Amino acid sequence: MNSLFNLKNSKGGFVRRKITCLIQLMILFIVLCWVAIPLSVEAQQRDHRERWLEEDSASAQLDFPRFSVGISSFALVYDDGISEHEFGGLAFQSTNYFNRNLALRGRFYNTENDYNEEISGLDLALLLGTDWGEGFNAFAGLGFYTENFETPEIYQALGIDLGDDSWSGYMLDFGIGYQWKHASLGLSGAIRDSSDLDSYREQDPQIISVDGAYASGSLSIEYIF
Repeated sequence: MNSLFNLKNSKGGFVRRKITCLIQLMILFIVLCWVAIPLSVEAQQRDHRERWLEEDSASAQLDFPRFSVGISSFALVYDDGISEHEFGGLAFQSTNYFNRNLALRGRFYNTENDYNEEISGLDLALLLGTDWGEGFNAFAGLGFYTENFETPEIYQALGIDLGDDSWSGYMLDFGIGYQWKHASLGLSGAIRDSSDLDSYREQDPQIISVDGAYASGSLSIEYIF
């Protein structure tokens, strides 16, 4: 009896110890879960935020046009101090965008005045813009132009030769625009160095000295690739 009773007590103590150990393990597991779950959730949220920021940054870097081509109405105005000379025509242009704020624009134009005198030219400008993404933008930049003047055929038929000549110079370009996903509309102007053109005008024997002012303007529409 005694040994059987002692065996029962021994088994009862073992069971109680086992239950106590299980309870302690459960408590430890609950504590670990209570600590680990928030840390895991926070780590996942941080990972999601980092990936979102990376994707947003990558999207922001890519969210600007690469290249565009278009056409514009183009005007030149030259004031030699005696009279004002106005030329109008069309220009074909293309723009290469390096990022959201820097672009290179090239333009070829052909213009004429009321006397059928023609000025054709090419200009190139490096532009700094507020944002080349979709929406409104403003820009300014420095560039270079070269132009050629041609004597009208009707003058040649009458024996009048004004001579063909060319001139070039730098220009200060500025403008505003609006861009959609695949199209852009721009209004721009430029103040042009007129020193070469002034020298050409001084070939006229009726003109002693010229200190002129030269400017251009355009309204353009381009397709964005």
